[in-house]
Amino acid sequence: MLASSVCSVANGKGKGKVIVDGFSGKGKTIDFSDVSKPIVKRPFRKNTSCKTGCLARMMVRKIDGGMFEIYGFVEEHNHPLVSQEDMQFMISSRELGFSKQQFMLQVANSNVGPVRAFKLMKEMYGGFENVGATATDCKNFRRDLNLFIGDRDAQMVVEKLENLEKRCDGFFMDYCQGEGDSLCGLFWADKVARLNYQRFGDTISFDATFRSNKYRMVFVPFTGIDNHNRSVTFGAGLLSDETVKSYKWLLQSFKKAFVADPQVVVTDQDASMKQAVEAEFPNARHRLCMWHIMQKLVTKVGSSVCNKSNFKERFCRIVWNERISIDMFEQEWASIMDEFDLGSHKWLCDLYGMRHRWIPAFLRNEDMSGLMRTTSRSESENRYFNRFTNPDLTLVEFIGHFESAMDIQRYTQKKNDHESRYNRPEFRTDWPLEKDAAELFTLNIFYEIQDEIVASIAKCLSVNVEQMGGSEKYFIRDTDVKKWKDSTQFEVYEVFYCSSDTILTCSCRQYVLDRWSKSDENVWVDTSAVMCETSSDAAIRAIQRIFEDTVDRLVPFKDKLDFIRIGYCLILQKQESDVPEPETVVIKVPRHSANKGTGSHKRWKNMDELIQNAAESSKKRRTCFVCGKAEGHNCRTCPHKDEINAANKRTKRVTRSSTVNYEE
Repeated sequence: MLASSVCSVANGKGKGKVIVDGFSGKGKTIDFSDVSKPIVKRPFRKNTSCKTGCLARMMVRKIDGGMFEIYGFVEEHNHPLVSQEDMQFMISSRELGFSKQQFMLQVANSNVGPVRAFKLMKEMYGGFENVGATATDCKNFRRDLNLFIGDRDAQMVVEKLENLEKRCDGFFMDYCQGEGDSLCGLFWADKVARLNYQRFGDTISFDATFRSNKYRMVFVPFTGIDNHNRSVTFGAGLLSDETVKSYKWLLQSFKKAFVADPQVVVTDQDASMKQAVEAEFPNARHRLCMWHIMQKLVTKVGSSVCNKSNFKERFCRIVWNERISIDMFEQEWASIMDEFDLGSHKWLCDLYGMRHRWIPAFLRNEDMSGLMRTTSRSESENRYFNRFTNPDLTLVEFIGHFESAMDIQRYTQKKNDHESRYNRPEFRTDWPLEKDAAELFTLNIFYEIQDEIVASIAKCLSVNVEQMGGSEKYFIRDTDVKKWKDSTQFEVYEVFYCSSDTILTCSCRQYVLDRWSKSDENVWVDTSAVMCETSSDAAIRAIQRIFEDTVDRLVPFKDKLDFIRIGYCLILQKQESDVPEPETVVIKVPRHSANKGTGSHKRWKNMDELIQNAAESSKKRRTCFVCGKAEGHNCRTCPHKDEINAANKRTKRVTRSSTVNYEE
């Protein structure tokens, strides 16, 4: 039967006629009859075709009254018909429906590509033959989606965030346009992020990460620390460049969203960030990342000084020491500079000039100074977000991937809240102080306090008490902390206690604040309320939940499952979905930026690595077999191949024509 074959439908040449054709058409052939035309040598691509010139067809034409008439029918085929087992590979049997497309988009938010999504669907549907598509169809869907977005990318993402701002209570977004109306800046923060900032926004860290989208826009998440000593994201921005103007705009948008300025801001030594923070957060303490500075120590000072002496050990001893005093730091710094003759070293002099921004000795009186002394929190967050992003993402896809990453982060935070509220730790002492700490603080913070309580039993001693009116002053000696590494004197701390108003202060200024306590406030809201799902999204998720519950209950009853299946099939036949397109493009896609970290897709290397690479590059490199040059190509991709082959042919013809036949 003609229906059992796989046929394509094409419009006939006559007006009002339709020809249902079989495997018609023929593949392209090369005409060698005209020898005057030169044969252009092109790379041969091994393609196959199912076209055999089959004349099986049914010809239909429209007649008066809106009727159709069959005026021709050819049943014979010149090829074997496709078997039932092979129907899964035919175009007519392949289709990516809405559910499969939705599944691919959902797993893509976790950075799962189309091929891996196809393999996951194989497990879901019980085999590749039941998926109804191929891996190529999945990749084509991703391609068509990017083509659909096209130059409307920036417009679509701004409209999406603007709709969230209108519908969602507490959602904030801001954007700016640059030359040619292209998007040059974007910032957003939802309700949960703003609630988290109200409680944990005393110290923030932000750092730029690259290669997160196809436009090379810089991704800048703002990171803090929650009451479990875990990273929490307050908001995020995208910038087309890293100029002072761009960072100022980003921090201005941050202030619009959160109103209150942070107490401490931690960044790296980026000059643009430094100027922007000083301009927009004048009352905040700007701290520099110690880790970034210390990573440059060997490169700037020299490996001979750092590795062949105790310079690095002594330098780290005063830099990473949170208990050292300012006077002791000044004294030891001068001693190190004199001993190693580094008093005129420009880089070290610059570091000393800004010592109040990164040395812990100058930050002892700053609340939360020990919380984030480096941007390692930001770098950890950057690595976390990089698991969900890639350099080929559109802005629309990037926002979806970001939301997926935030869902995981907030789920972990809610889980930590649950464990802290309902789990009880094991106690190591009989002191009521330890039990009170377990009731007040989260588990992660309690374990740190527990170690301090246990250590205080054997290592802390009250050496003196002074009465000061209604207050008392205690002198506490810590036998585990010496004033200096080689000193024989132990550190003594002064604790002031006023019983009338229960005020207690300590000279160490390392307090356990309320921000570390368990959360009794209902910070968390329903996820759908935060993301403000549309009515259609909510309906889809409700249908999925109903379907899953129905299957779970009716698994033992095959007849009832068949009844449900038939009912769903009847419903599906009556439904159809469509995707709206924006009518006009007001915001154009960003221009490709050339920030640091973009272009080469490789990380920046320090001086030692560059020297090593230069030594390796001096080795003999592999050369091309055709041209003999070491330009990074081979004999198949050689750009000089055609020229060399033509020259060789001319040489051979000249050689043959000049050969003498001695037999004549």
